[in-house]
Amino acid sequence: MGTPDTHCSELSECARLAGITLAGMGIVTVEERRLVNGMQATLEKDGRSCRINYYWSVKKGFSLVPAGGDSQLLSIVSCVLSGKPAPVMIAGLRIGTDEAGKGDWFGPLVAAGVACDDAAAAALSSAGVADSKTLSNRRVLELLDIVSDMDGVFRSSRVIQPPEYNGLFSDFAARGMNSLDIQAMAHGEVITDLLNRSGARQVVVDRFCPEERLAPWITGTDFTLSLRCRAEDDPAVAAASIIARGLYLKSLDALSLELGVPISPGSGAPADATGRQLVTTWGIGVLYQCAKVHFGNYSRIASP
Repeated sequence: MGTPDTHCSELSECARLAGITLAGMGIVTVEERRLVNGMQATLEKDGRSCRINYYWSVKKGFSLVPAGGDSQLLSIVSCVLSGKPAPVMIAGLRIGTDEAGKGDWFGPLVAAGVACDDAAAAALSSAGVADSKTLSNRRVLELLDIVSDMDGVFRSSRVIQPPEYNGLFSDFAARGMNSLDIQAMAHGEVITDLLNRSGARQVVVDRFCPEERLAPWITGTDFTLSLRCRAEDDPAVAAASIIARGLYLKSLDALSLELGVPISPGSGAPADATGRQLVTTWGIGVLYQCAKVHFGNYSRIASP
C-alpha cells in the first residue's frame, strides 16, 4: 500500500511523508518508534488514538499494517495513505446496519441494526464484537447472545424468510426492481424503527447500493445517512453484522431440523447437492419454502 507521495526511497523518508499527508487530514503523529524491520507510529485525532506500522523495501516499496487502537481512525489512516477517499468518522449516538444471507441460496435475507452511543460502542468493542465475516459461526452465536443482552444498545432486525422473499422478488421484478431493492427495503425498515425508538440521527450503512436506492425506504427526514465500504470498523455496524449473521444461522438450523437435512450457507456445488437431496425427499416445491429461487441453483436443479 503506497502513500499519495509514492517516490520515497527509504523508510524514514516514507514515514515523514506519511506524517505530512496525515497532518493534512488533522491526524497527528504523537510518537514514532523503531521496529526490527520497520517503524511504528502512534496517531491521534479528535481524542481517538491508533498505531500503525510502516515498512519499506526495495522490492515492495512502502507498506503499512494496522497495529491496534481505534478502528475508525485506523480505517481513515489506511484510506488516506492509499489515496482513497477517507470514510466519515462517526461519534456520538448513531445507528449502524448490515445484512446476512444475500449471497446464500438457502435461508432468509436478514437485515439488522444497532443504535448506540460512544460508551456502548466501546463496550461492544471490548466484548469482542467485530465484522461477522471475520469470525467463526460459533463465535458469532456467542456474540449474538452478548449483544442481545447488552445495556445501552437498541436493536432491530428484519428477517425475510424464503416464502416471503420469493413473493417479494416476483412483485419487485414486475416493477423493474431486483434483489438489491429487497435488501434496501429491509435496511430501510430497520433504520426507520431505530430512528423512532433510539433518538439517534446519524446512520451508517455497510454500502451495498447508492444512497438514492436506499433513502426512499426510510421514513423520516431528520437524519444523516453515510453509506461506506468496510463500515464494520464502526462497532454499531459490527454489532449489526453479528445480529444479522446470528439470526441467519439460527434460521438455517431451524430449516435443517424441520426438513431433516443439514443445510449450510453458500451457493456453490454443496448447496446444489443439498437441494437435490431435498427435492428427492420433499418434491420441487420445497425449494420455494427454504431457498431463494431466482438463484441459478434452482435452475440447475429444476431443469438439469
